[in-house]
Amino acid sequence: MSIGEGELSKDRKTLSWNYKFNCPLANKPVVMRQIETITGPGAKTLEIFSPDPKTGKEYKMMAIELTKKK
Repeated sequence: MSIGEGELSKDRKTLSWNYKFNCPLANKPVVMRQIETITGPGAKTLEIFSPDPKTGKEYKMMAIELTKKK
């Protein structure tokens, strides 16, 4: 389970989320970031960043490009 809060940019094209959840790998609470960006009509990207369980440094763990079918 995760709990998060988000903020919409002034241009309404980017939604930034911060989540807190209990990581089973790190065996402690960690923070994850998610960025949703509208990239065009009917298209957006979703990127998720999380700390590496061994080093603690943030890395991009997932990126998805979404496109609406016509």
